[in-house]
Amino acid sequence: MRPVWILGAGPVGKSLAKALSEEGLRVAGLADIDHRKIGGVVRGPDAQWRVISMEELLATVPRPRAVAAVGRDGARGRIRTWLEAEGWVDGRDFFVAA
Repeated sequence: MRPVWILGAGPVGKSLAKALSEEGLRVAGLADIDHRKIGGVVRGPDAQWRVISMEELLATVPRPRAVAAVGRDGARGRIRTWLEAEGWVDGRDFFVAA
């Protein structure tokens, strides 16, 4: 199974990355739009993941699989609209968890 990227490096995204990793899923890293978070590292109990920009994630070939995990109001719709405009397909290329 290919690893999954988490969209959002805030509290929800960090918690999801840790939970998925603890369940044995491979988390590749986290992507965010906040320049203060990009370049940082999220540490879990048995792993650590780098935070990249959404632009870097969108340029990744082959296209990765991602899970959006952003708790901010309206973020789910904005993420879905942005990814679909880039040709990503909801339910195949990305999923929205929060």
